[in-house]
Amino acid sequence: MLFDLSGSLNSRFEFEQQAASRFIKKVWREGDAACIVAFSHKPHIHLKRSIFISEVLEELLKLRPTENPTAFFDSVILSTRILRQSATQETRQAVVVLSDGADNRSEYSLDDTVRELHLSDSVLYAINPSGASVRLNKINFEGQKNLNLLASATGGTAYVSDTTGDLDKIFDRIASELRAQYLLGYYSSNPRLDGKFRNIEVSIPDKPGLHIRARQGYYSKPR
Repeated sequence: MLFDLSGSLNSRFEFEQQAASRFIKKVWREGDAACIVAFSHKPHIHLKRSIFISEVLEELLKLRPTENPTAFFDSVILSTRILRQSATQETRQAVVVLSDGADNRSEYSLDDTVRELHLSDSVLYAINPSGASVRLNKINFEGQKNLNLLASATGGTAYVSDTTGDLDKIFDRIASELRAQYLLGYYSSNPRLDGKFRNIEVSIPDKPGLHIRARQGYYSKPR
């Protein structure tokens, strides 16, 4: 889980923190593990990996907001690299981020972040607590665009929370999606080990009324 502690989200932070705790309690299953990364002007690992829900909840409640600027892209990339270190081929991985997606401090770019998410085989779910203000200025609008793009590229969803009361409903939807995911595999017809990106498309031809969210592709292994 990735938490934005920067100055733009201070007003609702405590409620977001409590809603995230309730989400963890609902979604947690035996064998799960979690890490907690928080960020403002730079990312900080609060919990690298834990299989104990009590430890996860304890660390989550220690987080405190700041008045600092935001290194959003750097923080997502750090989170994906933590997941890559501990994941196996059959592990399902998700980055759940509470942020407005705005970035004014990162060394990495949006394109770098998309690439790292693909390399980590992670799904990104985003919750923007800014509500209607995402449409008020260019910075907020661009931040939400970043969240939408990252979620869409990985098969996740980017939500906007308009009121404190709808955060639990959004977390419930994310929990339901995490439980309902399918892991599909196939053998590629392209045998080249060139490290290049491969686009993929998942569809159900006989069910036009269904909407599928899936990752847009993956990087082949380099030779």
